[in-house]
Amino acid sequence: MTNSSITWRDLASGLTAEQVDSLTRQEQQFGNHADAALALFDLAHDHVQANKVDAQFADVLIPAGVEHVDHWTETDAGWRREIQGRCWTVAGVTVWIGGYQYADGRVEAFLSVDSHTTELTAGDGRNVMAALAQAVEEVTRLSGSGTGI
Repeated sequence: MTNSSITWRDLASGLTAEQVDSLTRQEQQFGNHADAALALFDLAHDHVQANKVDAQFADVLIPAGVEHVDHWTETDAGWRREIQGRCWTVAGVTVWIGGYQYADGRVEAFLSVDSHTTELTAGDGRNVMAALAQAVEEVTRLSGSGTGI
């Protein structure tokens, strides 16, 4: 940033509403410090550039059930974006859906399990198994067709 009067807000027209909300929250959290302002400007600039790339793939629909998508990135496997789906937290065990969507609409989904406990009651175990079963169904559905629908 060459001019200290330029802020991330000067780039707002190239940002999504979600990005503006996120940057506003971060600005409120970190205050008016010069380092924070520079970091927010850099983040906004990165979003603007990535949004231009995202626009090239506007015809690739977000799969049903996906709650968040990242920007498109070019990898050795081709253009893809990271996706995040549903998350369950049961008795200290978190099960969440993640994966990648490719430019052709194909989805490679997976489930991830993180536990903050080593001991579960029988009831907790049944509830964790139910969450895992739902997650397996969701991963199967997402990975089963080109659009995930």
